[in-house]
Amino acid sequence: MDSHKRFFFALLTQLRFTFNVGLIERPLVLGLAWASFSGEYVSSLGIGVFFELFWLDLFPAGTFIPPNYVAATIAPLAICHRYGLSSPAEVLPVLALGMAVGKFGQWLEQMLRNRNDEADIRLHEEKNFPRQTTTGLVAAAIARNIAASFLFMMVILIGVALTSPWWHPFLLEWQELVSFHWWELWFCSSIGGILAIRWRRVYGLMAAGVIIIAMSSFLGSASF
Repeated sequence: MDSHKRFFFALLTQLRFTFNVGLIERPLVLGLAWASFSGEYVSSLGIGVFFELFWLDLFPAGTFIPPNYVAATIAPLAICHRYGLSSPAEVLPVLALGMAVGKFGQWLEQMLRNRNDEADIRLHEEKNFPRQTTTGLVAAAIARNIAASFLFMMVILIGVALTSPWWHPFLLEWQELVSFHWWELWFCSSIGGILAIRWRRVYGLMAAGVIIIAMSSFLGSASF
């Protein structure tokens, strides 16, 4: 193995054993990064923790494609930053939009994978294909994924901006009607991950926690 090949092999190996690239797309990491640059720590970390708990039991394994964590987290962060949304009541409808964005991003990734698989199959059906063709195929797939992701996010943000005269007044009225805390959103988002454990003792602890929280809220002692 040549020296430059050994160097790149050692460098890329660190991405698996020293620094896991998969951490970059986690909602909690995205929320923390956004908070560091914007200074909006409450809403940014609140959104990051919500989606981290909401999709806790969904991870890429085999052919399964989880929802697009990056799009689902970045879209609400950008909307909250643009329109100054910070309270949980204001952010809740935006979180619902983020869930839809994540599912649509999942469908988009599946479509792109199918497109890349079809191109790869057509290439290998040729008996003597040049190496340049393989390189071009990989470059085209990368360019296609980047372009599709960019257009996907731009369409969402532009659509939100164009419809803001309709939904923004409704959001202000919604905030006056309801009031809750971040911990309540986090608790609701974690139910799916807790139920996925399928352990009766965990279910019992969760039920006990619900009872304690309900009693403390009823008695007016829950101030967080």
